[in-house]
Amino acid sequence: MSDTGALLSDYDAEDIIGKDKRHMWHHLLQHQVLESQDPKIFVGGEGARIRDIEGNEYLDASSGGVWCVNVGYGRESMAKVIYDQLLELPYYVGVAGTVPAAQFADKLTDLLPGLDRVFFANSGSEANEKAFKM
Repeated sequence: MSDTGALLSDYDAEDIIGKDKRHMWHHLLQHQVLESQDPKIFVGGEGARIRDIEGNEYLDASSGGVWCVNVGYGRESMAKVIYDQLLELPYYVGVAGTVPAAQFADKLTDLLPGLDRVFFANSGSEANEKAFKM
């Protein structure tokens, strides 16, 4: 993992932990635990490893907790194409198409025989709702 010195010097760990304890509500956490211990505060990652505000490294075996970082952390190639797309058109509501969506849908249907159309969703509940409506 890259040098953590510059990243960690940007944070006052005690201050951030205090703000987190006072103002955050964490998913899947029994908050009584925070009466006797501090929450984990993560500040960076590279590949499959993440780093907390105190410089400790962990293997992220949950891909970010909701399986949304399965491509790994710190991937410059991903950051570049995301940045380029953010400058061009970061989002448009699903009532119309976009160039990346059409290209990706085409690639998926090429890779998955029998699949002619795709619906991109942000969550399982959104995907299930659309499947029900279809």
